[in-house]
Amino acid sequence: MKNSLLIFSASVFFLFSCGNKVFRTAEKHYTAYEFAAASQLYEAVLKSDTGNSKAMLHLADCYRQMNRHAESEKWYAKSVRSTEATPADKLHYAEVLRENGKYSEAATWYDEYLKADPQNTSVIFARQSCDKVQQLSRSNPFWTISEVVLSTQGSVFGPHLYGNEVLVAAESQQSPSNTSNWTGRGYIKLYSMTNDSAPRLTAIDGLDFDRNVGPGVISSDGRYLYFTRNILVDEKDARATDNDNHLEICVAEKSADGKWGNVVSLPFNNKEYSCGHPALTPDGMRMYFTSDMPGGYGGTDIYFSNYINGAWSKPENVGECVNTNGNEMFPVVNSVHAGFIKLFYSSDGLEGLGGLDLYESPIKDGACTRGSRLELPFNSPQDDFGIVFRNDGKSGYFASNRNSEDGTDRLYSFKRVEPSFYVRLEVRDKATSALLPDSPVEIRNATSGKTISGTTGADGMLTIAADSVTAYSFTVRRSGYFAGFGSVRTAGFSNKFSDTAYAVVTVEQIVINKPIRLDNIYYDYNKWNIRPDAAIELDKLVKIMLDNPAISIELSSHTDCRGSDKYNQTLSQKRAQSAVDYIISKGIAKSRITAKGEGENKLLNKCDDGVKCTEEEHQWNRRTEFKVTHIAYPDTQTP
Repeated sequence: MKNSLLIFSASVFFLFSCGNKVFRTAEKHYTAYEFAAASQLYEAVLKSDTGNSKAMLHLADCYRQMNRHAESEKWYAKSVRSTEATPADKLHYAEVLRENGKYSEAATWYDEYLKADPQNTSVIFARQSCDKVQQLSRSNPFWTISEVVLSTQGSVFGPHLYGNEVLVAAESQQSPSNTSNWTGRGYIKLYSMTNDSAPRLTAIDGLDFDRNVGPGVISSDGRYLYFTRNILVDEKDARATDNDNHLEICVAEKSADGKWGNVVSLPFNNKEYSCGHPALTPDGMRMYFTSDMPGGYGGTDIYFSNYINGAWSKPENVGECVNTNGNEMFPVVNSVHAGFIKLFYSSDGLEGLGGLDLYESPIKDGACTRGSRLELPFNSPQDDFGIVFRNDGKSGYFASNRNSEDGTDRLYSFKRVEPSFYVRLEVRDKATSALLPDSPVEIRNATSGKTISGTTGADGMLTIAADSVTAYSFTVRRSGYFAGFGSVRTAGFSNKFSDTAYAVVTVEQIVINKPIRLDNIYYDYNKWNIRPDAAIELDKLVKIMLDNPAISIELSSHTDCRGSDKYNQTLSQKRAQSAVDYIISKGIAKSRITAKGEGENKLLNKCDDGVKCTEEEHQWNRRTEFKVTHIAYPDTQTP
């Protein structure tokens, strides 16, 4: 409700004299902000005086002020090209067209207005938004909204969560003594709404004033209710010098019987300007609110006041990180953690689809960051404002006049729909590529550090629910196989509603006494100490033994045929033992590994004594191998 703060507080319009009595009466209602009555009289005038441009322009503005945009557009279209039309009329017509989703037409009339006021940044932003409809219409698929169905037919807005209920402002049942001259509907009152699947409204006791009351907020301890209301019009000098009836923020205290009373106006209120829409930090020591007090950036701005030594301090403007020369209003504080809050508010001074759009501005240790606009479905071409989140951060309420034919604001609930992200793992035999069912898998989430266990199904696959933008690592320990490893990143899930990442882990079957060559294990001539380059390769064997704690191995060293048999046998034994000692030094149990020097007994090619061979052929025989000699079942061995 763009005009909620400014009910009875619009700028004064000049009273034009006219011989037509009905027209003069309509003008009186119009200048008194009695738009409901004025609109009926203008309609009557135009039935006989069809060319009265001033009546058409004022009728169009009445419907604009009442948020009846379809009717407003109709009358602006008939009169905005007349000589009576002012730049303000052209701007209002552009705003109505944009809220009705007619962006190309709205752009034309923004251009017309900018001829008279070319430096108006909020209008420039509005004009630019007409060319960026596709970009601004981007929708966030993770959120769904639905209208809250209530028995009241009037506007409902300004939700505030407290306990298991919701404090809302709503237009009360219309009666002769309880009718707003602005809208022709009931006064705004504060209600408590049940926070369940069948919500219903109950009036707040102790605040039954003959004026608009709301929205409001309750302190975290439940003792105080801060709320917006019209300044009393029957008090002496209550009217401002501009003859407007402004808004003020008051506080009520809860009595022992649960009723609100002892109402006090806050010290920074002033009859010359409006203050409203209070929002409290969780500790109750700072209040954010909306005001059009002098010295702001233009229109209405967001201010804050601190509670110091039992009193509210002089208000301070939040600054240009939030405020523009347009209208910023309906602040809501969402606490994140100590020293860090998210300030939600609505603005019509930045690029948007039309009307008031919802924005979010982080505030850390009092420092404010430029606000960012919420995506659809929170924002629409119409007014969207007053958003609150439940503690889970995944649900809540906001108000909007979208889909409203009579201009009323309705309450919408929203809920985050968690994205459906998955990781699908295949476990395959390294030699045959066959899928391996019933394979135990450990899955580690790199972001949370948590590890869970799973088992592949009959198809050799395992599917798990996953997070977005994280890495998963897999360890497969299947009986009779070496442990297998794999990983996958889900960074590609970002900004998607549903996706699946795929990973494959291949595992090698263990064959008892099958030699497995370790490449690049080199020794200096006639030496058996472990060189740094050899240590790198032996560390890989250490990892294999750590990953497969059930296996025991034999490590063998081989030479080529050159040199005597005895010399080669002795040298190979020393080299094998040196490698084994190195592995044991890395924490592998001595009982799990033995050394065996094979000398030149197991040549891999023709290069035996007396056969001429190349150096590369001799090199092929100089090698280090290991073979699994035993697997402990069940897995009870230590490293």
